[in-house]
This record gives sequence, structure tokens and C-alpha cells, in this order.
Amino acid sequence: LITVLDHATELNIGLLLFPTGNCITMYRNRFGLDLLEEIRSRGHWVGNHTISHPHLARVSRAEVARQIAWPETNILRPPFGSWNQMVYQVAAENGMRLMMWDLDTNDWRGPKAEQDIIDLVVTYAEPGNSVLMHFQHQAFTTNALSQIQYGLRARGIELCRPAPIWERPTPAL
Repeated sequence: LITVLDHATELNIGLLLFPTGNCITMYRNRFGLDLLEEIRSRGHWVGNHTISHPHLARVSRAEVARQIAWPETNILRPPFGSWNQMVYQVAAENGMRLMMWDLDTNDWRGPKAEQDIIDLVVTYAEPGNSVLMHFQHQAFTTNALSQIQYGLRARGIELCRPAPIWERPTPAL
């Protein structure tokens, strides 16, 4: 992950990463790394993806509040895209806005060839899209970032740093 973060910085690609709290704890315990600091120190953004990745629309209000109670960010990407009015309200009460994705690479569904995911992103991403990729899956590599940037640039699409959250639309019910 750190190599990919460094490479993205070198390419002037701004990533918006959504690690779970469990992932952050694992990096701290296993590698002695403060994952949030590693991401931010390279100029990338961090969003909240809950502590343990539940379907937020299926849990209680108190559990939603517990799952998103990190002070580190004002952006929430609900796991599985699972949200409802209650999730939206709890997020707002905690100073967060929801952010969804426009293009899902479905890398989480199982092993896929790196080139298939690169081709999907290069073919279907549009200007302003948020592309969903998971950093624990095989296409989150330095090679993939380089090829995606090159392929999108050939289509006239530049990758850039995420817009400030106040410029991002909130999903409507």
C-alpha cells in the first residue's frame, strides 16, 4: 500500500481512501504504521468507511453512530452503499457527508486480472467520476495507476485531487 501511495503522489494523482477502523488497527498492530498519517502525509485524502464494515441501513441508530465515530474525517462512504435517511441524519449530526461511487470495478468479488480492471476504468470512467477500487485487491498497484492515468489522459480525462467535500453532491433519497 505504501508503495502505491508514493507512486500516486509521484504521478500527481490524489487518492481518496476509505479504510475501515479494523484495517487501521491491523496496520498499527501488524506493521507499527499509523495508516491515516501515512495516507495524509503523501497528500491523499482519508474518508470514513466505518469500524467493521456493516450494512449501515440494517443496524440501529446507536450502532451507526458508534461505527462512524472517528474524528479524522468529514466524508462517509457507507459499506455496500447501504444507507437510508437515518444513516444520512446520523452522518450529518457527526459533521459528515455521504460520498458514493460512480464506477465500481467489482474487484472485491474475487480475483480479476489487473488488466481487466485497468481496461474497465479506462473505458468507462467519465470526468468527475469516483471509481471504487479496494487497496487489498490485486489491481491496486503502481502499474495499474500508471496505466489508468495514461489511458484516461488519452481520452482527455485528467486525474486530480478530490474536490473539497463541500463541492461534492450528497446522494438524494
